[in-house]
Amino acid sequence: MNKLIATVICPVIGLLCAGANGQKPQEGTQWIGTWGTAPQHFIPGNIDTFQNQTLRLIVHTSVGGKKVRVVISNTYGDQPLLIGRAGIARRVSKADIDPATNRALTFGGSASVKVAARAKVISDPVDLDVPAVSDLAVSLFLPEGTKATTSHVLAMQTSYVSDKIGDATSAVSFPKASPIASWPFSSWSNVRSVWIFAY
Repeated sequence: MNKLIATVICPVIGLLCAGANGQKPQEGTQWIGTWGTAPQHFIPGNIDTFQNQTLRLIVHTSVGGKKVRVVISNTYGDQPLLIGRAGIARRVSKADIDPATNRALTFGGSASVKVAARAKVISDPVDLDVPAVSDLAVSLFLPEGTKATTSHVLAMQTSYVSDKIGDATSAVSFPKASPIASWPFSSWSNVRSVWIFAY
């Protein structure tokens, strides 16, 4: 039932999100939301902080496509959110990814992006064969001390966070991964909200 709800609702939310950002698809194509989650304010007295760590957030698609882009939203942040590097790939198992599908994400051509407080950014599209009803891994490197002021607490999905070892966005076997039960920045990029679109 949960998968059915996600299949029906997430594309609708995604289309609304795409329209709100004013980004028109290329002629003959249409961006469709394949995954999304509601950003939530952090619980007072219970906020995660990340520094020099990489998040690998696992999301489950509804529809498939040949291109993908990600929205990172700092909805409840009162400070800018620095993403040092980001990537997306098809998940193999746990935090490990298929290296042939590993794609670096850019934002206006830049590998890093600073998301203003209470704002969001959309990645540049990348070519990626996204199967329907499959798992993707969105990796976000957080170089600075970053409080997860925006998150989705009840993810019902295990994601992963590295030790303080720097940028692990391109790692096939995620190093020293600790499980987390939320989507920080959610994203998500958690990631204070990560929406994924494919066409």
